[in-house]
Amino acid sequence: KQDEMKNKTVKQVTLAIDEGDQYRVLKIEITGNRAIPEKEIFKSVLTRESGGWNSGVYVSKILDQDINAIRSLYLKEGFTQTRVDRQVKILPVPDSAGKKRKQVEILLAIDEGVQTWVDQVQFKGLSVLSHEDARKLISLIPGQPFRNYMIENDEARLKQKISESGYP
Repeated sequence: KQDEMKNKTVKQVTLAIDEGDQYRVLKIEITGNRAIPEKEIFKSVLTRESGGWNSGVYVSKILDQDINAIRSLYLKEGFTQTRVDRQVKILPVPDSAGKKRKQVEILLAIDEGVQTWVDQVQFKGLSVLSHEDARKLISLIPGQPFRNYMIENDEARLKQKISESGYP
């Protein structure tokens, strides 16, 4: 190994890292949720208040994911226009150990919008399958919340069944 190192330049690299302040979630408040209970919303998010078994670490990108998870939860219930606004309040915390720590209070204000329901499902231009057989293949049914992603799934199932009958 010594011979290999003779013809090479060796540099020592030192990285100076300033971790900055540590942020912990002191409080999370959810408002505006009428259709979905707070308990169910909290099951779908990763950000937690500190205490007990929860470290309560605040990460802005995780909160972004949490907001998307809440929107998805509402989409599954037929709320296609739900908005979730955040308000993050940062509070300094004196620490005797000299570490810089901050506490965070988070307010998630939900505007659910209007819930959309499936009134009826119709098939136009379908001759390969009976309408009764087509209904058995789809998930969207009258009287249930409208779920946009179900249209794509139902369309794929119908296309598959139609192609099996020789119509690619």
